[in-house]
Amino acid sequence: MIVVTMVAADAVPTGIHNLSLADRTHLLEVDQFTASRSVDAIPATVRTAFAIGVQDSTFATANPEQDYQEGDVIVQGGLPWRRLIFSVRSADHCLIHYEMGGRGHSYHVVLFMVSGREALVTWRATSTGALSGVEALRDAIKGNRLNDFTGYSW
Repeated sequence: MIVVTMVAADAVPTGIHNLSLADRTHLLEVDQFTASRSVDAIPATVRTAFAIGVQDSTFATANPEQDYQEGDVIVQGGLPWRRLIFSVRSADHCLIHYEMGGRGHSYHVVLFMVSGREALVTWRATSTGALSGVEALRDAIKGNRLNDFTGYSW
């Protein structure tokens, strides 16, 4: 017996639905972004907020080109499950773009509002692949090519 399960195309939302107008404008128009490809460049408040958000004790994230747990078969223990692709900072925002290994390799974008010693997640989304930098991120936002359905692990 063959059982076929079909899911309606609109059962899982796709596209950008939860990015506030203020954050969208900020990401698309602010020229004062500082880009980095180093985990150390991410503010401590953002790393802490991220770790709390993913219910992890630390911000265990590899730098680009470093080893991380890419698949679900653990060959080398102790590797982080996430690897930074890039981060960008402005005066009051920080965005992290990273890939996450494990079963179902994925690419994520998380935006934080940063104020003093506090960082708050204001938006998160997935992409179908790695974005090369700020302009690729902006193109993905303009083209509605990110998915901010929040029913996924980050």
